[in-house]
Amino acid sequence: MHSCNPSTKLFSESEISEALDLLHSSLDKPDGFEQVVDCVAAWQDLIDSSDSALRPLLECLDDDEPAVILGALRVVNALIHKAPDEARAFRIKNELSGISTLKYQVTIFHRKKKIC
Repeated sequence: MHSCNPSTKLFSESEISEALDLLHSSLDKPDGFEQVVDCVAAWQDLIDSSDSALRPLLECLDDDEPAVILGALRVVNALIHKAPDEARAFRIKNELSGISTLKYQVTIFHRKKKIC
């Protein structure tokens, strides 16, 4: 089982990876950004977290499975690059800035290969 959501463990690693892939591919749709934000918010409600809108994705970055970590990085990176305006992109980056290891990972990920 995954560690993305240690409180419920409802999903297997492969299901989380598939969900992250689906979120990432949804960002290419005309209203994809809003759909993905809504999905992550629903996921946040499922894990009963009220601290960060990106909490489910942030927890996936601490997973043991590299595919889950990569999937979460891809979604976060794409959310930043496909944000409908600079204000939304700034808010996403701002949520990430408090987490030094995540900021480091996203920066390296962005510099090595832009996957959107």
